[in-house]
Amino acid sequence: MDNRLHSLKAVATALIVTCPNSGAVSSLNLAPRSLGLFFGSVNGIPADVERGWIRLSEAAHLFSPEGPNYAFGDMDDEGKRRLTEFGADCRCEFQFMPTGGRVYFRRRLDFSA
Repeated sequence: MDNRLHSLKAVATALIVTCPNSGAVSSLNLAPRSLGLFFGSVNGIPADVERGWIRLSEAAHLFSPEGPNYAFGDMDDEGKRRLTEFGADCRCEFQFMPTGGRVYFRRRLDFSA
């Protein structure tokens, strides 16, 4: 399957979450099935959508050798390194939101970095 079709499939499987009372799309649940599909989902975030997200447990499964309770903590250098490399590869920034149990991803639109 070529990369464009891979990306389209990833975006098509994303669940759109709307802002209450506005109807505007604020974020996408990127529903990662695999690292390759997730890469396509992040790169396929539409320009009018602020960011995408996955659950912390999904991020742990994709990037960390640790269990969900320990992923990305002080001792998880491997998980943090892999997530940082993913961000650099797909030109995105990520933000942990532990109280919501999510990791948010935002595409960087400046291609110089």
